[in-house]
Amino acid sequence: RAGSLYESDKQLGISHLIEHLMFTGTTNNNRDSRDAVYQEIDELTGGMENGEDWICCTSFEHIPLGLRVMKEDAEHAMELISDILLRASLTYQKIESEKHVVFDEINYQHDNPQIRIWYEEFLSTVFKRYPLLKLTIGTEETIRSFTSEEVRLFYEERFAPKALLVVGDIEFR
Repeated sequence: RAGSLYESDKQLGISHLIEHLMFTGTTNNNRDSRDAVYQEIDELTGGMENGEDWICCTSFEHIPLGLRVMKEDAEHAMELISDILLRASLTYQKIESEKHVVFDEINYQHDNPQIRIWYEEFLSTVFKRYPLLKLTIGTEETIRSFTSEEVRLFYEERFAPKALLVVGDIEFR
């Protein structure tokens, strides 16, 4: 269970940062970099530019992660998703580097009137007294404040999957 609903005001954006970090590599030597993870996703889905074959995003209440693959690749895809979810390499260097990627996204939102209006006007009006007003992306202030230890602890507490949904013509051994 991760997303802005499960974050305190001081943790705002930590789920989104971790969502990014899951794709910067795992502790598995074969997937120790962003390039290695993306190359494997690309091979399984037939091309990452074809965005409908994979999903990962941060919402208010969860972070869906999925790949649409051929039946013969299902076991490989499940192993890859498990590795990304359970063994993200959360080194100090990767955390600090990925913070800058999130800063760029925050700045993009500030510079994009449609996104800004969505968050600042619509959500603040509709969810005035509810936690859905929390920005999933966080703020520069909160993202900058996260220590490596805080990120790792949140990951360990919130990113252990309690349930796994598999859809398709799959048989498990």
